[in-house]
Amino acid sequence: VLIGLTDEFLMGVSSAQDTISAHAIGAGNNLLAGQYLQICAIVFALFSTPFYVLWSLVMDDVLLFLGLSPHVAQIGLEFTRVTVFHYFMDGVAGCFFLILDITGHEDFGFGLQIAEEIIGT
Repeated sequence: VLIGLTDEFLMGVSSAQDTISAHAIGAGNNLLAGQYLQICAIVFALFSTPFYVLWSLVMDDVLLFLGLSPHVAQIGLEFTRVTVFHYFMDGVAGCFFLILDITGHEDFGFGLQIAEEIIGT
């Protein structure tokens, strides 16, 4: 839940990119839409990395603070290290999927999202 809340906060960058990229493509400026895509991916990576590193270092302490056993805290820490990588890749990929949706390639983007979910599980 804690990592998910952090991820939802950071996905605001992707939501903003969805809006401004649609305007750029609607105006026929595909180069600007590509720049927005790059900015979205870079900003998401720059701002999410410190949060994800923080969670992967302190999750066991948080779980111990919540009253869970040390064994559960250790398992939670190991799971967190995998989960933050998944959230990071999902956030960067989300920037690219938005461009596919805007440009009329929803089917291709949907296929990629299905493949991503199969690989992620």
